Amino acid sequence: MEVKVNERIFKDFPLFRRGIVVASGIQNQGVSKELETLLNEAVESAGRQPIDVKTDPRIAVWSEAHRRFGSNPNKFPPAHSSLIKRVQKPGIHLPFINKVVAIMNCNSISGVIPVGGDDLDHAGTCLELRSASGQETFIPLDAPQTSEHRHRARSSTWWRIQERSCAADGIGETAMKPASRRDAGHGHEH
Repeated sequence: MEVKVNERIFKDFPLFRRGIVVASGIQNQGVSKELETLLNEAVESAGRQPIDVKTDPRIAVWSEAHRRFGSNPNKFPPAHSSLIKRVQKPGIHLPFINKVVAIMNCNSISGVIPVGGDDLDHAGTCLELRSASGQETFIPLDAPQTSEHRHRARSSTWWRIQERSCAADGIGETAMKPASRRDAGHGHEH
């Protein structure tokens, strides 16, 4: 697996940092009472100590980045902004989707940071964060049998997933997903 961040991302956003965790051999099925408890505690804490998602610097910096790459953060907010806003509502309970999603949601809520993930067994050989060309074909990773053409602003940011090497620039593209999970039309944040 090759992971690449296009150098334009660093040119446009010199303070951008991306952490990557690769976990293998994990058992993601079933419920974990420990993780479910941690998730519930994170949600309860966020509800007790709400933040202003419009002004909190941990979200504002990502909203500004969205504006700079041509996305409207009010219409397509950074994923962690949507998640934080959601869990701050009274009586909210996040469903336990699976262990990995619970871990990502706990970290996103507790750290007020964007956290996402991909199943490397189904992601191809290369993940690349880059600006969109405007001619992408969107193939949802959770439903590879479906695809749709999405003509987007060229400045939007996408993960590009390829079957071939990242060096094969534009060849072997198998899936695209927006950097904003809400923009992807997913029903849950992660």
